[in-house]
Amino acid sequence: TGDSIMRVAMYARYSSENQRAASIADQFRNCERYAARDPAWRVTARYEDKAISGSKDGSGRPGYKAMLKAAGEKQFDILLVDDLSRLSRDQVETEQVRRRFVFGGVRLIGVSDGIDTAAKGHKMLAGFKGIMNDVFLDDLRDKTTRGMTGQALKGYHCGGRAYGYQLVPHLDPTRLDPYGHPTRIGTNLVPHPEQAPV
Repeated sequence: TGDSIMRVAMYARYSSENQRAASIADQFRNCERYAARDPAWRVTARYEDKAISGSKDGSGRPGYKAMLKAAGEKQFDILLVDDLSRLSRDQVETEQVRRRFVFGGVRLIGVSDGIDTAAKGHKMLAGFKGIMNDVFLDDLRDKTTRGMTGQALKGYHCGGRAYGYQLVPHLDPTRLDPYGHPTRIGTNLVPHPEQAPV
């Protein structure tokens, strides 16, 4: 690789927060568009984690671990992420990674949120973004608990499978989903005819 060529890696992640596998491709496409603006940049590696929460540290994310290892071994010069929350939603973890990259001479760029460790003032912007991502998780946790409590108070099942019971959807025929079927508004547990006696 010549001195003028910059090796670019990308990291993408989606969790179960109303996201889907195509989200990885969407994130990579956004990063590729950004990388294409500089003719000296060459995308040399892609790392990804599917259906894994950003609250987990690196130990639970194989793509994240591989990316950090490659960064430590100077296998790339720049890391592009769609936004900083793809790295982690934990403020401390995000800050540690940012510092590690700056110390190791790897440039970190959040394409959508405008964070670039080569820019002056990136510390402050990354700090604010890290706090926002951390608060998002707290918010999500509260909303999930609130929603589950509401379902439980209505007598609906809130998750998991119990031997001896079967899950029966409770449908609202007055509300249709995008496919024209009645909307599921809850799930009831009812005894399973074969398993219940056991």
